[in-house]
Amino acid sequence: MIPAVPSTPAQHGRHERVLQAATAMLAIGGEDMLQMKDLAQRAEVSLATLYRYFPAKDHVLLALAYHRYENALRRVAGEAPNGA
Repeated sequence: MIPAVPSTPAQHGRHERVLQAATAMLAIGGEDMLQMKDLAQRAEVSLATLYRYFPAKDHVLLALAYHRYENALRRVAGEAPNGA
């Protein structure tokens, strides 16, 4: 199954809430803490919506890694180079 890509502001908001909730759950208890049903409840989305964007827990973890990478890249690209 290919995950859906958010296209509207509301969809982006739901997607972002899932990523934020997943980050919080991972911080509390690691990967074992991250259960899809609990994630949907914590992100305040339906379980069907969660599975539409993230067909499995691995998709959530990959999306988090990618999201962090994009944020780090933005920060690095905005910094002035040091040295000569």
